Amino acid sequence: MRALLTVFKKNLISQFQYSKFLKNLFFFSSKEHETNQKFLQVIEELKNSIINNPKNLEALNRLGQFYLTLNMINESKQCFLEFQKQIPLNYNTYFSLGQIYYQMGMTEDAKQQLLKGLQINPQYSHGYLLLGQINYNMGILEEAKQNFQNYLKFNPQNSDSYKLLAVINEQMNKLNEAKECYQEAIRINPKDDQTYLRLGILNLNMQLLQDSKSCFLAALEINPQNAQAHHYLGFAYLKMNMYSEAKKSILKALEIDPQLTQAYMNQGEIYEKQGLLNDAQSSFLKALEINPQLSQAYASLGYVYENQGQNNEAVKSFLKALEIAPSMTFLYFNLASLYHSMNMLNEAKQSYLNTFKDYPKNFFALFNLGIIYAEMKMLSDAKYCLLQALEIDPYHFLSNFNLGLVYQEMNQLEDAKQCYLKALSIDPRDVTSSLNLEYIENQLKYKKKE
Repeated sequence: MRALLTVFKKNLISQFQYSKFLKNLFFFSSKEHETNQKFLQVIEELKNSIINNPKNLEALNRLGQFYLTLNMINESKQCFLEFQKQIPLNYNTYFSLGQIYYQMGMTEDAKQQLLKGLQINPQYSHGYLLLGQINYNMGILEEAKQNFQNYLKFNPQNSDSYKLLAVINEQMNKLNEAKECYQEAIRINPKDDQTYLRLGILNLNMQLLQDSKSCFLAALEINPQNAQAHHYLGFAYLKMNMYSEAKKSILKALEIDPQLTQAYMNQGEIYEKQGLLNDAQSSFLKALEINPQLSQAYASLGYVYENQGQNNEAVKSFLKALEIAPSMTFLYFNLASLYHSMNMLNEAKQSYLNTFKDYPKNFFALFNLGIIYAEMKMLSDAKYCLLQALEIDPYHFLSNFNLGLVYQEMNQLEDAKQCYLKALSIDPRDVTSSLNLEYIENQLKYKKKE
């Protein structure tokens, strides 16, 4: 159950509930020395009892339980293995050994013990619960889901298991099933603000904005100090373009929890959408004060600097984001555009080439790289990129026109002519294409005369 609690703490338990748990834990741990002394005394009595009567299986079983309570894993395992030899059909022993092997990190052995115990007694629900936990931690989600469903057949009013089942369904991308599980957990325990919060986040992911808003409001009715609920309510308002309400909710979240970095991020996005770039910049910088390794904040800061025309600062921000999170390869496109505008052609070229690692058929990257190659007089490379771009969009005017310029530079006049003709079929009013075409045709006539 310790592992189960860890998952609950991470995914489901509110800070308030967890604080209550810690207080209770402190109470018990303050008595730990006195309790352990009593347990050790009982253990000695049980050991003496077994020495006097080796067939006293009840004492052997109790000894195993006391060892397990004191986390004396190896001693506990030996007791239960011996007990299992004597009484091989006691399903409780299989469950205890399953717990022990799980704590020892021997997950396959733990699973085998639990499965054998469930063969003996298929109605022993706690076996399904621990088995589900093991499969979940191993990433075997389908089996974990089935385990928790079996547990719920015998414990249909256990809201925590419905929440875990919801988490599993979310990870399996079965969002409607996850939603039903959260709703069932709420039916059982309608006063749990964390379940409303999780359901609201799920609705956000499903683009059900009104439903998500209702969930966050319900969570706040139960617990007005739930900073995450205020934050996500603000995020829902942001998605609904209700900027005033979004700002109000996010400010409330930050009043309760000033360390909520994602709230600063969303606050910055609101300011950015309202054109308040200095305020957006301040919000993203505040997020970075809290978490200097937040790559998303550096990326957002880069967009703000770019919109402010602070190109050098934008470049620094995008590079820092990529240093922290190299997987953010989409930022290379922004970097390339900035470098190009700053006439740093080699850097722009390399950034576009980096873009192709994850986006090999990005039309605009191919087109822009073709332009850069043309400016660098790398005409064969320019031709290749523009032809690749035209494979994606044959009717892109600028690709046809610029490919014509490249062919013209390469003195491939017939190819240049065809490009200008194609450009004029797309935009018959383009004067430059008409003039270039006229020039090419005159050149071709002159060559024929020669």
